[in-house]
Amino acid sequence: MFVKLLVATGAAMVVSAVPGHARDRSARADGAAFTGGYVGIEAGARQHRFQLELTEPRFGTTETRTYDATGFGGGAFAGYDLALASRLRLGAEVALVAGGGSPVARVGSRSYREEPQWGYRVGGRLGYVVGNRALVYAAAGFGAERNDFRDGLGVDGADRWSSGVSYGGGVEYRLSRRVGVRLDYREVGGVSRALTLGVPVRF
Repeated sequence: MFVKLLVATGAAMVVSAVPGHARDRSARADGAAFTGGYVGIEAGARQHRFQLELTEPRFGTTETRTYDATGFGGGAFAGYDLALASRLRLGAEVALVAGGGSPVARVGSRSYREEPQWGYRVGGRLGYVVGNRALVYAAAGFGAERNDFRDGLGVDGADRWSSGVSYGGGVEYRLSRRVGVRLDYREVGGVSRALTLGVPVRF
């Protein structure tokens, strides 16, 4: 239900941003939209996952299983956008994230549990300005997450850090010259997925 609400909010942001705002005189007076530095906070649904190789000694077979769980998470971000053209934006962003689900692998009476503590992501994004109030963007980079785990299975190679290529995208909508709202999806390959609502403040 929470994820559906986030998606519906993002769709409403995009629809409300199209052509009508191209005639918004106050928006034109702001100069080049979606340029310069910004900071913000975000919150939403965050899924954490991991894979285990389980070996059946009686038959000598090995099976890889994926475990995941979704929970509430959030974080803070900061970035900078440059105007490559009148509507094209190139930016860089860093973020700190926390929270999310804690998946558990159970084999008989034993279990292995990973609890995400905090993480980060760094990367760039490429965006296109729609009208004068919306920026649609794609993002890519690198992300990592530190985990606490409870290991009752004796897992070989269990590491408190997991990392991977980060990618995703979203839409940012200007509420005023400085304050906006954004719907953002990010995935760190093999580690986590997140769908969040954020509030960027530009300066």
